[in-house]
Amino acid sequence: MRPYWVFRISGSANIKTNFLCKDFEYIILKQNEINILPLGIINKLNFVILWLTITYSEKYSNLPHEMVAIYHNGEIVHHSFLFGPSPKYPFMSNNDYQIGLIYTKREHRNKGLAFYACSEIIKKYSKENTVLWYLTTPNNRPSINLSSKLGFEYYGNADRISKLGIGHYSIERSTQKSYTFSTGDIGYSQVTESPGLMATNEQIKRLYQRYWLAKEFTKDKDVLEVAFGSGMGLGYLANVTKSLTGIDIDIANVNYAKQYYSEENKRNTSIKIELMDAHNLNYPDKSFDVVIGFEVLYYLHKPSQFFSEVKRVLRTNGIFILSTVNVDWEAFHPSPLTYQYFSVPELFVLLKSHFSEVKFYGSFKTEATHKIDRLISFIKKASVSLSLIPDSLAKRNFLKRIFLGKLSPLPKEVYDGMATVDAPEEISHDRSCYTFKIIYAIAGK
Repeated sequence: MRPYWVFRISGSANIKTNFLCKDFEYIILKQNEINILPLGIINKLNFVILWLTITYSEKYSNLPHEMVAIYHNGEIVHHSFLFGPSPKYPFMSNNDYQIGLIYTKREHRNKGLAFYACSEIIKKYSKENTVLWYLTTPNNRPSINLSSKLGFEYYGNADRISKLGIGHYSIERSTQKSYTFSTGDIGYSQVTESPGLMATNEQIKRLYQRYWLAKEFTKDKDVLEVAFGSGMGLGYLANVTKSLTGIDIDIANVNYAKQYYSEENKRNTSIKIELMDAHNLNYPDKSFDVVIGFEVLYYLHKPSQFFSEVKRVLRTNGIFILSTVNVDWEAFHPSPLTYQYFSVPELFVLLKSHFSEVKFYGSFKTEATHKIDRLISFIKKASVSLSLIPDSLAKRNFLKRIFLGKLSPLPKEVYDGMATVDAPEEISHDRSCYTFKIIYAIAGK
């Protein structure tokens, strides 16, 4: 069973008029009009699957089925689907609709395309004696935020009960009308690299490189690490820092790190570990010499606010160290729970609005030199294209064992010499980078 959250709009909805960005075109395609691939479709294989889904749904309903497409320069950059009831959704009545299969091409996200498309559907189809439904997974925060903006109310939880790939959704009604995320309530531990998790050699190298690099800047300094995950790097840094504070928004991560670094179990008891939201750093101005944020940026819904907070708590001549996966890497795959990824030029503009000096570095080259590397790269690209990569690290490990063979467990704590390490190479900030998988930014206040 896979858990879902269920939202709905019952009856006529009063939704505000929205405007589509310039150079974008909104088109509605009826189910009987989608008998060939529309020009500019994003992913032909995915579209065939979606079309079959709608065709299957239409057999059980006389309601219209539509695909809402938004074009930009002749290419479909967003689609949303409207479909009626089917045995798969027994909670839907004969007059109900469901909005789903929503997708926006990466470079056109955060432009309001999904909101515009869905709001047009709602304005057209919400009416008395009709319910519009919307399902999403609990870890899909952008989708949940979209439902809130559109005026959907939280209805309850659903489990997808499946046998041999065929199944239906069973709902448990909730008395709540809305759901609000709070600190510690978000399950980031499912996407956190944790001790004992089986990892490739390159994963272990990446982990070591982050803290090896940070160590050079943190000796005898007051340091804050934001989103420390399972805390594998805290002990390593505490060996050289004057003081070390680590914060994370996931209660499971915080509890694990506190227990590991407690007096009974471990040294480095001076490490201060707290549950905290990166958007609101609960520290006085100029509290730290160095702030570290490894692989955190894309989980933040207000990155500019985070950067403002980092600048505020940094002392004069303070340093901010940031790492992120390169969104322009050909085999890039977005993680669950994320909001937005930035290219190097986009990230430079964002950082430069807060910091006086910003330098970028790249690491782990994208080029595959050996046959096995090229094969692995091909498999990953195909998996990304077909949306076959699982949304949890544990499930991804299963695939790694199949395709990559022997893996090694991540250590409880980073230590010197745990892997070979190369210094990142400085790269230009004014153009996209296609030669490295990992990007570092070092910003000075």
